[in-house]
Amino acid sequence: MTIKEVEKKLNITRANIRFYEKEGLLEPKRCDNEYRDYSEDDLKRLEKILLFRKCNISIENIRLIFNGVKNLDEVFKEQISVIENEVKQLNGAKIMCKKLSQEKSSVDTLDTDKYINIMNSINL
Repeated sequence: MTIKEVEKKLNITRANIRFYEKEGLLEPKRCDNEYRDYSEDDLKRLEKILLFRKCNISIENIRLIFNGVKNLDEVFKEQISVIENEVKQLNGAKIMCKKLSQEKSSVDTLDTDKYINIMNSINL
């Protein structure tokens, strides 16, 4: 299967496919003319990579999964923890933005000490 066919089938750009190759996550065979020849196994592997990336799993962790260094359960548990921390930080930032927006102050009149104390009290 050509790179163009993979692009269409998986709705992914050529640049993304080549990026995963460069990262060592995907290694299609080369034809005599040096074109990439993607097998069904390559396609399945790429689908797994795309699924893991949708879960915001890092390239390094994907590499460790494929190399058998980490198992899926371990990586998913780590990722859940990372996402929970990110959600907590984003919710804190949202709360702070709402408070700052309600104050209607300018950059010159903003009471930063007040808001730094609030941030510290809610562990932002």
